[in-house]
Amino acid sequence: MGSAPSGFATHDSVAEGDPAGWTETVLTNVLGPALLIRASVDALEETRGRIVLVGSVAGVVPTPGNIYGAAKWAVTGLAESTGARSPGGVSA
Repeated sequence: MGSAPSGFATHDSVAEGDPAGWTETVLTNVLGPALLIRASVDALEETRGRIVLVGSVAGVVPTPGNIYGAAKWAVTGLAESTGARSPGGVSA
């Protein structure tokens, strides 16, 4: 089993925030778990293992203009697409 309990937020909004911080939010919350899946998917498929991706209520309950919430919503999509890619192997 692998896990990806990552989280980084800028605590600003799309309308007024600094885009420089958004890169770190997306890289940590979306690319980090994707790279973990890529690095471990073969071993997880071989052992019929699982990967745990940690989301947030912010990814389910919309907060106006919140980049962190959008990134955590993407983690749910990443988990679902990982399971769809490997119906007989990895579950996320």
